[in-house]
Amino acid sequence: MERTRRLAQFWSWLPAFRAVAESEHLPTASELVHVSPSALSRTVRLLEEEVGLPLFDRVGRGLVLNAAGGVLLGSVRDAMRLLDEGLNAVTKQRDVGDVRITASGPLARHFIIPALDALRSDHAGLTPFVAVGSWPAVGDQLKRGEVDIAICEGASYDDDLQGELLAELSHRVYCRADHSLKAKRATSLKDALFAAPIGDVDLWPSHRPRRVGLRVHQMQVAIDACKAGSYVAVLPDVIANGEGLVPASPVLGTTNLFAVRRAPLPGVNSHADTTFQYIREAARVL
Repeated sequence: MERTRRLAQFWSWLPAFRAVAESEHLPTASELVHVSPSALSRTVRLLEEEVGLPLFDRVGRGLVLNAAGGVLLGSVRDAMRLLDEGLNAVTKQRDVGDVRITASGPLARHFIIPALDALRSDHAGLTPFVAVGSWPAVGDQLKRGEVDIAICEGASYDDDLQGELLAELSHRVYCRADHSLKAKRATSLKDALFAAPIGDVDLWPSHRPRRVGLRVHQMQVAIDACKAGSYVAVLPDVIANGEGLVPASPVLGTTNLFAVRRAPLPGVNSHADTTFQYIREAARVL
């Protein structure tokens, strides 16, 4: 009973704490929970008084989550997930609801869509939402519960998340079949015009010169530029082969493709856990 009394004292403050902790910005948190910034500030102060130590560092007029606050945030996230799963079980919604997945367009086509065909056959009540996302922003979205599963190359993540290797992707330079590189005219890789990524995996050797004519945020844009005719790009073999492009170099290197989600809760099989299993199985047959 002592534990129940202790939790009851600040249970109602926890959603507000989570909103402030995840945004570290009172006006943003205010919009999320529909509580005024001043009320949120007061809730944070009351919670800290009850806990007995600060959960945020005050930097100027802002709040920055500290180590103690980070520990509490992880516990609050897990508790809210467990409560959500309990409500699903009680209301018979275990196999009904949304599952949110992010990946680049080409990766979604090869590694997500085949899994969703099988998922729909066995779990018709689950509705997948597939969006474009890239690391590290998706890592924060996973922790906040805004995304359930992320398919990404070379991601690094902490203990709050769990990743599984789906595939090892080899990369080469690719172009259209009628590109001058393949037609054996004067163009060489040194002279070719590259569509190169911004912030994504780029396996072009840093010591080798190249001409970059286009910077892209998404792999699909680089693929479309190559298919248009004048550009080349470093692409995963499994993706480029399905786009009708042809290799213009030997293998430049490999990257690991991961499916990343929040660490599963003991004894709980969530929508994300179910979908994760289907993505794993689909990747094995590619």
